[in-house]
Amino acid sequence: MSLGFPATVDSLEFQNGQGIVGAVMLAGRSTAVADISASFDLRSPPDLVAYGLKAAICVPMLEDGRLWGTLSVFDVKKREWTTDDQRVLATLGNQGVVAVRNAELYDNNQRSIWELKNLQEALQAATSTLDLNQVLQQVLA
Repeated sequence: MSLGFPATVDSLEFQNGQGIVGAVMLAGRSTAVADISASFDLRSPPDLVAYGLKAAICVPMLEDGRLWGTLSVFDVKKREWTTDDQRVLATLGNQGVVAVRNAELYDNNQRSIWELKNLQEALQAATSTLDLNQVLQQVLA
């Protein structure tokens, strides 16, 4: 998500090792850059400088050592990032991972509940009658 930038910024994709986001993906640790244009190893496609972005901070979103993604903040001015900036962004990233993980667990639970309800209905149909044809029709319906 980006605020105040063209929609094309939202669709930028980064590969491992490419730009600041890719560097964080590869290393698995946060990176803060006060001046993107002066950091040659972090300037690579997609070209963030072309969008007027000058400074960046990026943290990995990890769960048990597994990379879920990254969380980045960019600034149109050169700036020094503080340890508090990194700590707050890392906390938000961790909360994002927890939220995504909880959503996955919720979906899995809902699916299990649906399957169990269907199984219960089939078992009730099977035990409510002794007529085999009627049982099969109810189970297959």
